Amino acid sequence: MPQERKPLSTAQKLATASSLYWSARTLKENALRKLHPDWDEDRIKKEVRAIFMFSPSLNR
Repeated sequence: MPQERKPLSTAQKLATASSLYWSARTLKENALRKLHPDWDEDRIKKEVRAIFMFSPSLNR
């Protein structure tokens, strides 16, 4: 029988959301490195910032 889970506190929810966000950014950085091996780190970081800043799903 599965155990019941306690609801997450606001702080726990925020920590989980933050962790997911930064994991997504890291995944995107790694994908861009693989797709564009000629890009330097500054270009990768700049592209990731732009992608996350201007993503339609994040700007609702």
